[in-house]
Amino acid sequence: MRPLLQLASINLLVFVGLVATFEIVATIAFAFKDTEDLRLAQDTIDSPYVYFSFRAQTDPHHPVNADGMATTYPLEKAAGSYRVAVLGGSTARSSFATDKTTTIAGVLERLLRERFPGKQIEVINAGMSGYVLEQEFIFYQLSLSKYRPDLVIGLDGYNDLMAVSLNRRNGSLIGPQNYLQFQVIQDGKTRGTWVGRLSALIPNSVRVVQYIRRVLSGRENYDYSFLDESYVQKAAARYSELISDLHGFVEQRGATYVAFLQPIRWYDPLEPMKPAGAIPELVKLYQAYEQVMHSFPRAYLLTGLLRGKEELYVDSAVHVGDQGNELFARAILERIIPFVEATIDRIESRKGSSQG
Repeated sequence: MRPLLQLASINLLVFVGLVATFEIVATIAFAFKDTEDLRLAQDTIDSPYVYFSFRAQTDPHHPVNADGMATTYPLEKAAGSYRVAVLGGSTARSSFATDKTTTIAGVLERLLRERFPGKQIEVINAGMSGYVLEQEFIFYQLSLSKYRPDLVIGLDGYNDLMAVSLNRRNGSLIGPQNYLQFQVIQDGKTRGTWVGRLSALIPNSVRVVQYIRRVLSGRENYDYSFLDESYVQKAAARYSELISDLHGFVEQRGATYVAFLQPIRWYDPLEPMKPAGAIPELVKLYQAYEQVMHSFPRAYLLTGLLRGKEELYVDSAVHVGDQGNELFARAILERIIPFVEATIDRIESRKGSSQG
C-alpha cells in the first residue's frame, strides 16, 4: 500500500509542477500579447456605459481631456463660435498623427478657418479608438452633446465590420470589441462553481484551454463562413438602424449629423476582390454598408479615397499618418461646406442678438 501512496504522491507533485510551470509560461506569453490589446492599453480606463475611455493627459502635442477626447476645448462654447466634432474610432481620432494640428480634426479646423475667414470655428477631436457606432451613440448622449457641437461628423465602418465577427458567439451585432471577456453577470454566476474557483487559481491555463476549445469547435475569430447572405443583410440592417439613431438624436439636439464610411486598405469599391488580404465575406458586408449609406441624405462614401495611395496606410487595415489625415480632412471639407454655410451665419446672428 505504501509504495502505491508514494507513487500517487509523486505523480500528484509532478502534475502540480507541470500545471504550475504551464501557468507561469502562459502568464509570460499573455503579458506580451496583451500589451497590444486596446482594452489593456496604458492609456485606457474603465468607463460606465461606454465600457472604456481614455486617461486624461496634458501632453501639448497629444492632449486628452477628462472625457477621454483628444482636445483642449472647454465644455463651455463661446457665444458666436461654430463647433464641429469629429466622431468615430481610431481613424477619426488620428491615432498616428504626430501632433494635434495634424489630426483630421486639426487639419479640418485649419481648412474651415481658411474657407470662412473671420468666423470663430472650433473642431473637437471626438474620435474614440475602438468604439463602434452604439458606443458613439451613448458617448454623444453622455459627453459630447454637452460641448454643444453645431455639426457632428461621423467617420465609421471598420470597427463595426470587425465587431460582427468578434461578437457573433453571443448573437450580438453591436457589442463593443472584446465584449465576451467582460460578461459581469455570467462571470459572477460562474465564480461560485468549481470551474470558477479553478479558473481563479490558474486563469491563464484556463484561457489557453478555452482558446483551444474555440479553435476545435470552429468558432475562432478568423472564421467568417457564418457571414452568409442572410447574415450580411441582417448586419447591414442593424448598421442602418445605428446610423439612423445617431442621426436622429444629434438632430434633436439642434445639430447637424453627417456620416462617412471610411476606407479600408484591403477594400477597393471598384474591384472589391482584387486587393491582397481581402476576405470575401467581409467584402460583401462592407458593400452592404455602402448601400446603407446611399439611403441617408447626409451620408457619404470615402471608401475609394486612398485608392492608388495605399502607401499612406501605416498598417494593414485603416490607420494613416499625417498625409492621410490631410486627405481625409480635405475630402470631408468638400462635402460639409453646404451644411456649414447653411448654419454658420445663423450661429453668428445669435452672437449679435445676445450682445444687443
